[in-house]
Amino acid sequence: QQFLDRSANAEPGAPEFSPTFVKDYDEYANKLLETAPTKKAKAFLQSRLGELRGQLGDRAMEFEAKARVDWRNDQFTQGIDLTAKLMNTDPGQFKPAIAEQLALIDSAAIPPVQKSALREKAITQISKSAVWSQIQKSPDAFLNSIGFSPVDKEGKVRTSAGDLKGETGNSAFDALPVKERTEMFEQAIRLKNQLNSDVERLATAENKRLREEAEKSVWEAYGNGKLNRAVIEKYRPLLSGAEYGSFLKLLEKPDAPVKSDPGTFREFQR
Repeated sequence: QQFLDRSANAEPGAPEFSPTFVKDYDEYANKLLETAPTKKAKAFLQSRLGELRGQLGDRAMEFEAKARVDWRNDQFTQGIDLTAKLMNTDPGQFKPAIAEQLALIDSAAIPPVQKSALREKAITQISKSAVWSQIQKSPDAFLNSIGFSPVDKEGKVRTSAGDLKGETGNSAFDALPVKERTEMFEQAIRLKNQLNSDVERLATAENKRLREEAEKSVWEAYGNGKLNRAVIEKYRPLLSGAEYGSFLKLLEKPDAPVKSDPGTFREFQR
């Protein structure tokens, strides 16, 4: 019961768990032996307590070793997470940051399997954060950094990513496994297309607004009797060919009276 209680309430890493537990066990055993009513009882109790000491001692050492490895894993995981967050703001620090994390992992006294898993986690997580930060900042710049061109050598639009296995010159991207490389590349393409679509949509809306304002300005000048060739030429870049021609025709009879048609006005109201 003492072993279970202490295991449940041990500090991170379970420092000095085994020697402390065995020491307290020996004190308990010695006191218990003093209560033995006979020599035979004492001999039997001593033998049984010795067996139990070995069993619990082994379990205590196993628990402490596992707790130490788990604690170190947690420490390295926190370090990896913090470094990944750094990549979100400063991906330019990728090389020294990941080198430091890998050096700490390599020098740690942990089993090879856990060490290998931590190395893989550090490389993947930190590299992905650095790459994603580059993509968010500018998908076009990122794609250029890995040598991707939207057209092939023959000038045709690419329909695939091409070879993403070799060295591209982008350290964070090159450190990723092929699967993660493909995922990052696809995210960059999606974001690039989305941004291009948004820019095109905004440009179209802005162009429409400017055209409407140009037409309005020309009609106001016409209504105020101030329409001339200079006014039309001023707004010509925003006018369609038909609109430009129509406004020029207004100049052919500048003195013609403007007629009101009540029937047409009512039709517009309707």
